[in-house]
Amino acid sequence: RFNIKVFGYPSMLDIENLDPKVFFDLDQMVFSPYWIDYTRKDVIHFNTNFRKKFLTEPIERSYAWMGYDISYYFLSGLAMNGKDFVAHPAMHNPDLLHTEFYFVQKEPTAGFENQNLFLIRYTKDYEIKLVEQDDVFRQK
Repeated sequence: RFNIKVFGYPSMLDIENLDPKVFFDLDQMVFSPYWIDYTRKDVIHFNTNFRKKFLTEPIERSYAWMGYDISYYFLSGLAMNGKDFVAHPAMHNPDLLHTEFYFVQKEPTAGFENQNLFLIRYTKDYEIKLVEQDDVFRQK
């Protein structure tokens, strides 16, 4: 009778003894720092190369994805923008494999913190989908 939206903490994904079926049954949404679109050409290319080298595919929550994205982001940012990039990392927005960086500095003397999160929905059809921010509170 009621249109209820269920949101979960990202740390719920790390609970090993929680049956993943619960996420799908609740049509749950979770904020996540990463999202991998396996249909993108660069992701397919990365998986192909990884498979050739290691005879397996990288799992979603592995350092293979994060290591690639972090290295690519910072090395290309420094190469293209030099010291300006260190002071203003938001000036650099490359196409990464599984994350996006949106660095915010709360105070001029503080460091930068990544504020980007993706909203992921576990559907009752047993699919995991990226939710567009505008679609979150629309009626079904």
